Amino acid sequence: MVLLDWMLSPLISKESKAMKRLLSAITCLTLLCSACSSGPHTGEPQGDPTAGKDLNYSKFSDVKATFDNEHMEIILPLNKYMMSTSEGLITLSANIYNNNDCSVARGVPSGSTGDGVEIKPYFQYGIWNKDYVSKYGYSIDHDVTKIRIVTLLPHKEYSEAQMEIYSECQNTVRQLGDFPARMPEANTIVAQADLEADSAWMRDEDVKKWHGEWEQCLKDKGISIPKDYYWAPEVPGDKEKEIEVALADLDCKDSTGYFMKTMNRRAQYQAAAIEKYKPQLDEYRKNLDAQIEEAKKVLADHGEPLPSW
Repeated sequence: MVLLDWMLSPLISKESKAMKRLLSAITCLTLLCSACSSGPHTGEPQGDPTAGKDLNYSKFSDVKATFDNEHMEIILPLNKYMMSTSEGLITLSANIYNNNDCSVARGVPSGSTGDGVEIKPYFQYGIWNKDYVSKYGYSIDHDVTKIRIVTLLPHKEYSEAQMEIYSECQNTVRQLGDFPARMPEANTIVAQADLEADSAWMRDEDVKKWHGEWEQCLKDKGISIPKDYYWAPEVPGDKEKEIEVALADLDCKDSTGYFMKTMNRRAQYQAAAIEKYKPQLDEYRKNLDAQIEEAKKVLADHGEPLPSW
């Protein structure tokens, strides 16, 4: 799971509902039913106090999280039911073409081309990649890579009437992909499974104990975690000191096993949620696959190569 930052400089400066919706889809492209942020959460996680109480993680002790250092992603069981980053780029590009075609057919000039998207590291639950952290500390402002995709967005010269047509097209043209499933208020079977798994995981006593061991290790090194933080210690203003703290953070995660164990437990709760909802999840993924194939056809019809990650 990674976050995409949009290159907005050549595009429209005035805000519109249409623009906000498209940017929201871009920003949330690879988030799994969570808030649109790839930096560490602040505050102790809460979750739903009743959701997921029937999930039994112990049946899935062999299920592990996968740490993809090349793409800076943590792969968990529910990922298979959502779009991969490549699939998200494909459907997003197709949606942009479809929206643009609708606007052009109604007399609006074709949108302007931006620079593409930048892939950022995924540190939603704390830092974990040593190569990245040793260079940048806790910052998520540095790209893992940059990928060109179709970026036919409205010109800043568009009139209000043209923007209204663009907005109407976004409301009427079928949007491919599962972008709504990435939003906090999503009402999909994937969002339900994720909510239950994460709520159970956040209540897990082992997870709390492992977190306490990591926190104590940091305290032993003279590093404190502010009251309103949970996944990261206080970050010094000096960059060199920030990197020192970040490396100490990773050292404590390695020595206590905290991060690996807690992410594996999260994967196990997700596996339990998948067992509970498997027929519905399989049907959801089947429908999603059909939309991805439709998106590939849209790109082929426009002579556009498939973006990949």
